[in-house]
Amino acid sequence: MCKRTKIAYDILIENYRAIIRYAAKTSDSFSVVTEQVKPFGIDPPKCKHDEILNSISDYLIKQDVGVKSWPGTKTSANHMVLNIYRMVKSTRNWLNESPNLFVYREDLPEDICFYRDGKAWMYVTIHERDMAIINPTDEDMAFFETIEATALSADGRST
Repeated sequence: MCKRTKIAYDILIENYRAIIRYAAKTSDSFSVVTEQVKPFGIDPPKCKHDEILNSISDYLIKQDVGVKSWPGTKTSANHMVLNIYRMVKSTRNWLNESPNLFVYREDLPEDICFYRDGKAWMYVTIHERDMAIINPTDEDMAFFETIEATALSADGRST
C-alpha cells in the first residue's frame, strides 16, 4: 500500500533550504526535468538547462530522453529529459547552493524528485504547486511536522 502525504506549497517555498538539506541527507539520488533543444536526436542530447547541470554531470546515473512521465507528472510533450543523479557531497552542495528549485524559473530545471533505494519518496510538481511524500518514514513525518509547526507559529497561529 502506498501512503501519500502532501505538504502545503507555501511551507515548502518558505522552508526551501531546510527541506533541501533534509532531502539531500536522507536520499541516495535525485532527479530534475529539463527540455531538449534543437538539434534533436544527438547523443548526448543538448538541453535547455545544460549550463546549470554541467557542474554535476559526473554524477549522472541515467538520462531519459523523450520521457512522458515522472513522479507527479504526465505530459504529451515530446522533448522532455529526466536526469537522475547520485547523491554525493558534490550534488548535495549543488542542491544547497542552487536557487529555489521548488519554484518555476525559466533558467532552472523543474520537478525535483528525491529517491531512496531507487524509489521516489518526495517530489515537487512545480506547475501544479504541489509536493508529495510517498510512504514517509517516522523521521520524515517528524521533520515535516516540525517545519509545519514552525511555519504556523511564525504566522502567529497557534500550533
